[in-house]
Amino acid sequence: MKIEELLHKSLDISPPWNIVRVREDLGKQQIDVWVARQTGKSWFFGSKSAAIPEDREMAWRHVNLGGCRCVVHAVPNAESPPLPWVGEPGMPFTHGMSRMIAAMMRDGIKLQSICAILDITVADLWKFKHTLDSGKAGLSGGNATTAGIPE
Repeated sequence: MKIEELLHKSLDISPPWNIVRVREDLGKQQIDVWVARQTGKSWFFGSKSAAIPEDREMAWRHVNLGGCRCVVHAVPNAESPPLPWVGEPGMPFTHGMSRMIAAMMRDGIKLQSICAILDITVADLWKFKHTLDSGKAGLSGGNATTAGIPE
């Protein structure tokens, strides 16, 4: 199985979205994945390539893949429902990572422990917590508030 196929399954990426580039930096223990909408129809021997417009590209930290951090690069699409591997503009985490962090906070896990477990920075976690507390995190359902969460 190719790494792109494994990443499609791991990140739950499905058409019309496609992985267009992967960079593995095992020294930094990080995998960067670029995702874009497939353009046009498939050809007989493959599909038309997708490209990410660099001027609108955003990057979000996603759930770790094994022992590696995963960063997803994409252009957010307002037409689509919130995809787990995309985040809100200006936010540090994907929707999948945001839900995981919100659940950990709701379960009473200390912020320092969340940073250590998920290998995220305190600054990114505080930015997320502030957005979550103000109700602007883009999470649906009961995950949208942190009332009663200990710090």
